[in-house]
Amino acid sequence: MGVIKNTLQKQINNNNLTQYSNTTAVILSYDIVTNTATIKFPDPNGDGFLRRENVTFANTLGAATGSGVYAGQTCTISFIGGNIWSPIITGLADNLYEAKTSSDQGAYIIGVDNDNIYTKPESISPMMNDWIDENNTNQNKYNNDLWDYTKSDTSQEVHEILQSLDKYTAEESGMTNLDTKSTVKLRENGDIDIFVSHNVGIRISNTDHKIYMYGLGLYLNNKELKNCQCLCYNDSDKID
Repeated sequence: MGVIKNTLQKQINNNNLTQYSNTTAVILSYDIVTNTATIKFPDPNGDGFLRRENVTFANTLGAATGSGVYAGQTCTISFIGGNIWSPIITGLADNLYEAKTSSDQGAYIIGVDNDNIYTKPESISPMMNDWIDENNTNQNKYNNDLWDYTKSDTSQEVHEILQSLDKYTAEESGMTNLDTKSTVKLRENGDIDIFVSHNVGIRISNTDHKIYMYGLGLYLNNKELKNCQCLCYNDSDKID
């Protein structure tokens, strides 16, 4: 028994010294009740795959719920205590960011600050008449890399702006349903957008401290509000 015991103890010690790095796995099934999944991942000690059931998700979102989990998704896993038989799912490796678009959910509704620009004065004088010195003989005074737009491709610039309008910027956060695209977005200018489809939603404006509602009608307790008056700060601000 001494030889067998020593051999087993040597094997256990070797396994304890083995460090398994984080890797990726494929979700085979997901249990919405227990928030666990059955996964398979490459066997680091040889060929083939290992299968583990009831693998838990590491909750890093608190009360928030992340994107839906379904069979076939790729996830990242770690091993608790370096034990290959105790994996934990740390995240989803699929590129879900591209799916978080809200093209028809308020993304192209113009901002309040931009909308106010359309209130133009009766007469506009070009700015160049105020600051360009025509008597200056130095032709390079107003030509530099920062202000020279002559080499810019305006079509490409506009295309890039339109392509990024329905994406989240570095300063924005929110939630987007990957199936219906319903979106709650905290915009970089402080506005809060809640939209379910094209021109159906609410915008809480941080610019002018107003609430804008979009849709085919406004209902309260299943009754449509018609010719109603809203409570405002001043009586003069009431809307008929």
